[in-house]
Amino acid sequence: MKAVLTNQFNKVALGDCCEIISGSTPSRNKAEFWDGEIDWFTPKDLSRIKSKYISEAPEKITALGLKSCSTTLLPKNTLLLSSRAPIGHIAITTIEACTNQGFKSLVPNKNLYVEYLFYAIKNIIPQLKDMGNGATFKEISKSTLSKVEIPLPQMTEQKQIAAILDAADSLRQKDQQLVEHYTALSQSLFLEMFGDVFLNIKHYPKATFRQLLDKVQIGPFGSQLHKHDYVENGVPLINPVHIVESKVLPSNSFSILKEKYDSLPNYHLKKGDLIMARRGEMGRCALITRKEEGFFCGTGSLYLRPNNNVNSTYLLHVITSDSGKSYLERNAQGVTMMNLNKKIILNIEIGLPPIELQNQFEVSINLIEQQKQQAQANLEKSEALFNSLLQRAFTGELTADKAA
Repeated sequence: MKAVLTNQFNKVALGDCCEIISGSTPSRNKAEFWDGEIDWFTPKDLSRIKSKYISEAPEKITALGLKSCSTTLLPKNTLLLSSRAPIGHIAITTIEACTNQGFKSLVPNKNLYVEYLFYAIKNIIPQLKDMGNGATFKEISKSTLSKVEIPLPQMTEQKQIAAILDAADSLRQKDQQLVEHYTALSQSLFLEMFGDVFLNIKHYPKATFRQLLDKVQIGPFGSQLHKHDYVENGVPLINPVHIVESKVLPSNSFSILKEKYDSLPNYHLKKGDLIMARRGEMGRCALITRKEEGFFCGTGSLYLRPNNNVNSTYLLHVITSDSGKSYLERNAQGVTMMNLNKKIILNIEIGLPPIELQNQFEVSINLIEQQKQQAQANLEKSEALFNSLLQRAFTGELTADKAA
């Protein structure tokens, strides 16, 4: 039997169904206020969790610390909502706890199920962010938040909605964990086969990138590309922002004219090239496949063209390994933003395993990538399902199988 969740939900202001509580920070200069037994949360703590629940804070304060400032001991089943830097981190407490001033925590009344409140707030986070004010960073005030309205069905329907969304979220998280598993498997395989090639713990013959590359090309200078050269739906241009988790993700809105592309052949990417960020985040790198062949190397990127002495997939994992990132960070130039140049790249020295072993690694990685792509496709489907249910849940369109 199908039970339709009614669309006749009354809307209620958060100030009428929750107690909204701000936090505070005890003085850092008073040792007696810190390292106690009372959990004290900051917005950063919520950014680290994957669950909707939070049960322990990295920092704890004492009873004296609690009394010394305007923070409040919140009951279990409070919804923590970060109100600045950034707006929108949320979690349900499983313990009594307090927070710093970066929160407007919501203590629901008896007519509001906290699990339902979690999803109701999650559904409107973009709107909450738009309500923020402030020059240095946006913050949503208690008075503004108290006027925000959410749909409030009967308690039985609140619990039904929360259960449906919990199930969809659980599926999404399982798919995400599988994607992460395959990523970790690739990293583990590299270390198992080759160890740390910068320390060369397996004592392979040493080689510099100068010996392993036919070409290192920095992206074009700004004087070679002008504002009018950038168009939509032109030749894809790859800057660091388009390199995500070792994959190239081009944007149709960030491309260049075909005429300009043809005039700058030195920046055309070929299959087997490695494109990487030359500034900002070190170790951001991707392999150019047949799908990306012919894309254009952007100003913020550089590309490597390996020779026959090294396998491109092997070299990709060298650069994106923890040791590779650390090496680049140590050797990059610049104070406000790290930068790489040809000299830094060409002077990199690593242990070089036999090419046959590198090729075996590529075969294994390709098999893992196939499984990861399937897991990623499943994740995209489960995320789409969750987002659809989340939107429908608060418009009364959601249906669910009623227990017999």
